[in-house]
Amino acid sequence: MRAKKAQVSAETMLVFLIFLILLGIAYHATTRIGTGAQGKIESVLSRNSFNNFAAKVEEACQLGNGNVRIAEIQGDPATIVSDGRSFTFTAKGFSAGANSSCNIDVIQNQPAKSFRIENEQGTVKVS
Repeated sequence: MRAKKAQVSAETMLVFLIFLILLGIAYHATTRIGTGAQGKIESVLSRNSFNNFAAKVEEACQLGNGNVRIAEIQGDPATIVSDGRSFTFTAKGFSAGANSSCNIDVIQNQPAKSFRIENEQGTVKVS
C-alpha cells in the first residue's frame, strides 16, 4: 500500500516540475516580447519628438524676430547639437538631424525634456 502512495507523490512532483519549467519558459518569452515592444515605443516617441522639435524650429525661423515656441520631448530626454543651420537631435538610441532656414544657436547643452525655441534677429536660440 505504501509503494502506491509514494508513486503518486513522485508523479505529482514530476507534473509540478514540468509545470514550473513551462512557467519559466513562458515568463522568459513574455519578458523578451515586453522589452522589444518598449524599445519600439521609445523609438517612436523619440521620432515624434524630433519631428515636433524640427517643426517648431522652422516655425520660429519663418515667423521672424521675437517668436517663441516650446518643444516638449516625449520619452527619454534629448540633447540638441547645432552647427550653423543644421542640428542633431539625440535621445537614448535615436539620433536624427535636420536643416533650417536660420542659423541655430543651442544654449542648453544638457539632456532635457523641454526646450524653449526663440528667434532673435534671425538666429534661432534653443535653451
